[in-house]
Amino acid sequence: MLTGNREMNNLVEDLLYKCGKSQNSPLSTPTGECPWQVFESIFEAVEKVLEKQRSTQKYAASSETFSFEKFMSEERKIDEFKQWMVQASNNNCGLNKYIDLELNTEKSVGLVTCSEIQQDEKVLTIPRKCLIVDECNETPELESSSDETKNILKSLFSSSKNLFTEVPSLRLTMVLLFELFENGSKSNWFHYINVLPRNYSMLLYFSKSTFKSLHAGSACGELVLSLFRNISRQYCLIFKNLEKLAPQSNLANSFSFEAFRWAVCTVMSRQNKLPLKKFSNGVAREQDELALIPLWDLANHKQSHMTTFYNSETDCVECLATEKLELGANFEIHYGNRTNSSFMIYQGFVPDNNIHNQVSITLGISSSDVLCRTKSQILLDHQIPSCGKFSLYTAYHEIPFTRDLLIFLRVFNLDKDDLGLVMIQKELAGKRLLGNLMWAVSQSHEAKTWKFLSTRCLLLQMKAKKSVSQTQSTVEDESVSDTAKREANLVLKLLQSELEVFENVQKFAERMLKTVQSEPAAFTFLDS
Repeated sequence: MLTGNREMNNLVEDLLYKCGKSQNSPLSTPTGECPWQVFESIFEAVEKVLEKQRSTQKYAASSETFSFEKFMSEERKIDEFKQWMVQASNNNCGLNKYIDLELNTEKSVGLVTCSEIQQDEKVLTIPRKCLIVDECNETPELESSSDETKNILKSLFSSSKNLFTEVPSLRLTMVLLFELFENGSKSNWFHYINVLPRNYSMLLYFSKSTFKSLHAGSACGELVLSLFRNISRQYCLIFKNLEKLAPQSNLANSFSFEAFRWAVCTVMSRQNKLPLKKFSNGVAREQDELALIPLWDLANHKQSHMTTFYNSETDCVECLATEKLELGANFEIHYGNRTNSSFMIYQGFVPDNNIHNQVSITLGISSSDVLCRTKSQILLDHQIPSCGKFSLYTAYHEIPFTRDLLIFLRVFNLDKDDLGLVMIQKELAGKRLLGNLMWAVSQSHEAKTWKFLSTRCLLLQMKAKKSVSQTQSTVEDESVSDTAKREANLVLKLLQSELEVFENVQKFAERMLKTVQSEPAAFTFLDS
């Protein structure tokens, strides 16, 4: 049992303190930097919790419960899942007719075609009753639970409203763990849970060295550290509430950090927001709900376009083929227009040649700048912060950055004379002329602007190249474990994609600098 253990409670309390116990917010999103020293203490506290919980032999209060320890050692029974899926969908889900399941050499399950499929042909149809949703009072499986167990989640959600409101995915996470620990093999979704991955290449499983590589070299380094801190804190808060509300329940006694991070990663990588029907006083209405979608979520990612929809008339998730497929081909879907860092954090992989990739950089007006107040006011008139994050894009974009970034750079590089020219032009902010590529304040100011961007990107390249080199050494080190190499390869791919973005923007800035110096007539200058 994990609850009622004094040593365990002390470890969780210590972890909670290191994550920022004094803060009122449950830290659903990063609320500032998480310095490396702070992160390191949190990581070590988590390791202590994991070590203590692994030494606790009893993960569940009852032998009838599908414990996490047993779950991790269970074979993924694909055939039983297929039978359940066909039966639950009244043989209408697409299995055996269009697609089949395949276990590859890396022991991950994917979808393959069992017939020729035309582009835009409907392949998967997943009815509402097959979904796991985040509203515990809407899940039919609770009807088969005892009155005592079915109130555990309701009590937990109502006692921690701020936490579960700020982090809606935590509701779905706890519903999944409820199914695992309270209902076990009696759960309506037992066969679906059984076919889910046992481990993930996601941030909650990263080693300290992997975090250090990301923190030192990646633009998303701070975000990754903050997310680890936030999720660790969420675990502590839920652990303490479960011990208070239902200390004898299987859910409380089995709520290890190992189980929690597995469930968080499952939901993080698989959740989808759907406009599901809900009934109130006999009246049906649509409301966005987070859900896990069995079978559909076994399809791998392909860069294409969205072909999955929710049909409110049939109350089903429907998925079309993105292209014509031959018999035996992989059936893949488009996960969405996401950045590489988003894919790494929330899906556990980095795609190749992602046309939607972008990298955020932080820029700000220094308080030591004598023109700080005036520049900040100009930016405010343009609804742009004086300090914030701006996006840089890949070579797939004709202009590889946002209009807001160009406005910021031009304001940032204003001197006293150029500032006077801008201040007397009242229409600048309304028309956002500072964001037009071929509009400029003066030739010298425009050259200064592009030189600044080129230099900044060169510095970012130097940092990224150093991290790429260090990470490459880890990949090539024969003494490193397979897990460490897998993580290093993931980080390496991310760093290389960020380096490509910096190089692309730097080349663009150099071309613009050359144009303003050699072809000034191509620009419209404010001082002309």
